Amino acid sequence: NMHCFDFAIEARHVTVRIGTSLISHEIAHLNLNREVGGLSFEGLEDDCRIAWRNLLERAQIVDPGPTTEQTFRRVGQFYTGLYRALLFPRRLDEIDSNGKVVHYSPYDPEGGVHDGVLVTDTGFWDTFRTVFPLLTLIYPEEAGLIMAGWLNAFKEGGWLPEWSSPSYRTCMVGTYACVALADAVLKGLPGIDHELAWKAMAKDSFVPGGGKGQGGKANYHDYDQHGYIPWPKSTDSVSGTLDFAFSDYAVSLAATKLGHQAESDRLRKRAFKARSELFDSSEGLMRPKNNGMFKRDDPKQWGAGFTEGSAWHHSFPPFDLQGLAELHGSRSALAAKIKAMLSQPGTFKPGSYRRTIHEMEEMRALAFGQYGHSNQPVHHVLWLLLMLDDARPECNATLATAVGSEVAETCPRLVGERAISQTLQRAYGVDYFAGDEDNGEMGAWFVLAALGLFEVAPGTHQGYTLGSPLFRRVDLYNSSKTMKARVASLSLRNRNAGTNLAVHVTQVLVDGDVIPVAASATQLSWTLSYERLLRTKVLQFVTAHEPRDEPKVAAQSNDISAADRDRSFELQQRVSILEKDLEAQRKDAQEALASALRSVSKSEQEPVGDKAACKTEMEMLVSQKAITLQLQQQLESLRRQTALTADTDAVPIFLVATICSLMAVVLLSWFCFMHWRKSRRDAIRDTARSSSRVKGGSNEKSGKTKTRRTNNGKASRDSVV
Repeated sequence: NMHCFDFAIEARHVTVRIGTSLISHEIAHLNLNREVGGLSFEGLEDDCRIAWRNLLERAQIVDPGPTTEQTFRRVGQFYTGLYRALLFPRRLDEIDSNGKVVHYSPYDPEGGVHDGVLVTDTGFWDTFRTVFPLLTLIYPEEAGLIMAGWLNAFKEGGWLPEWSSPSYRTCMVGTYACVALADAVLKGLPGIDHELAWKAMAKDSFVPGGGKGQGGKANYHDYDQHGYIPWPKSTDSVSGTLDFAFSDYAVSLAATKLGHQAESDRLRKRAFKARSELFDSSEGLMRPKNNGMFKRDDPKQWGAGFTEGSAWHHSFPPFDLQGLAELHGSRSALAAKIKAMLSQPGTFKPGSYRRTIHEMEEMRALAFGQYGHSNQPVHHVLWLLLMLDDARPECNATLATAVGSEVAETCPRLVGERAISQTLQRAYGVDYFAGDEDNGEMGAWFVLAALGLFEVAPGTHQGYTLGSPLFRRVDLYNSSKTMKARVASLSLRNRNAGTNLAVHVTQVLVDGDVIPVAASATQLSWTLSYERLLRTKVLQFVTAHEPRDEPKVAAQSNDISAADRDRSFELQQRVSILEKDLEAQRKDAQEALASALRSVSKSEQEPVGDKAACKTEMEMLVSQKAITLQLQQQLESLRRQTALTADTDAVPIFLVATICSLMAVVLLSWFCFMHWRKSRRDAIRDTARSSSRVKGGSNEKSGKTKTRRTNNGKASRDSVV
């Protein structure tokens, strides 16, 4: 239906309040009243800003590093990435008149309204790699709700989606929703129905699928019977096989936790077989296969078995890194193959795509060999180098380990740190990402890399890889409760961070204790489990020859504790933010005063509505004055806490802001009063003239004149025949 809005022809600003619902007009009206109500546009904008601030400050950069343009740029990139990572998936549920959470389901073939939360808009082929590991790390409660939404999709449509927009969409390969769900089960996220979760994962694992409007495994019988999908039965044969193997392995671990051991054994066996069937030991790469024979093409050729990539991009499935290293012969041999990927020419052949697609050109533009950060299949590869490191003493012997030296090139961690640092610099800018930003995946990669925590294989219990943080200190708050109490759930510290060069980390301390980083039969290098991270308060990344503990302050009468120093630094950060808010408020007050003066000046020429205009401007100035005073009080309170010196320039700022606000109110009040008095005097004079004309001319006119008073106090005449 079309709705028309009436407004005065002289109107310059029109505010339209809109309420929406996927369910009914009634709930649309409820949503309008709940979410908008009588708020102004600016008020609603402020509410939105506060909501986003509450989410973004769950990762607080307490100390970004040196005060340079580069540092500020990196902070902006960090929060841009975090913002984009939190945009998806989107919630579809609403609250009805009884306060119950309901939703209209695009997954149900019959449609209809169902109870509970529902989510949409994510491509699991992309987002399982970084978005969901980021959510489980910093937003576990919200991640649990999202998983409950995916389970409702399964309950209503019969499958977990592989790509949701807003219902089932056949796009990309794999069943990575299973990986995200298995990861949530293994990490113990709240609000997940484990029985329903197992039904969903089991159906994706053992029931043929992949048809239009459904999830599950395409070419299931070939995969289950042969251990791989044959070429040329599928143009994504290698990618599809390895993606299914990843899901099988993750679901096998969840099955063990949920008490389904027989199914777990079957899935794990199938995952290992799929990987070994496609591994060509003669070249150390994965290859398409048919009737037991490999199809050996140029490894730089795209397609022909590989989704949006080549053999280089799909040959390092990370779900069982120890097993992959065994296929290569050793951990060092696998690391050498990954390093060879970085040193290859960045050329490509379109292959079965038959034309150049943008991912090919973006890989070449990055100039990083065959590593194509512009697309998701390789986003874990650089981190494998850190996990394959042997922590040899010569690799950590000095901070000045020369880039390009023989020692550096034989140390996987050094190569990996340098490559990750170069990727952060080359592939990300203030206003660009170097490739596909699918549902926040590229932004989430930057955030995790900047934190120095990256999970290469969610759902596999291999943990988060410990990198080299981009900032000196970042505090994470994994719930609104810890945020409200201002108690960080995890503090990440790297004293030497903040330079252009990659900072080589030689030790990591968990609450002051050095953790072992050398690999063993059961432990990968430089990793920490999710469960251990939840128990950790301070994770300190240490460089060579650096003292392990925080620097001590000489014992003096005016010494403060480390906790007090941290609190002081945090308060100074908040003072800085308040000073900026106060400066912005001062500018707003000046603009409001100028607007008020223009309004009064204009009203002298156009008297209609002048009193209302004065009232509106007065209310705006009074409101801005209240905000300014509130900011001033907060700033003074913080200054008393931090005992800052008196030479700061913030005092003149809030004094000027306060004086401007007071002057604006006084001046506008005087203008409004004077104009109202003039209007009143004119109205009395017009009334007197009108009365005399009525008396003098009543016998001569065939009509009569009635005088009425308008809202602005001036007289006007209506002739009534």
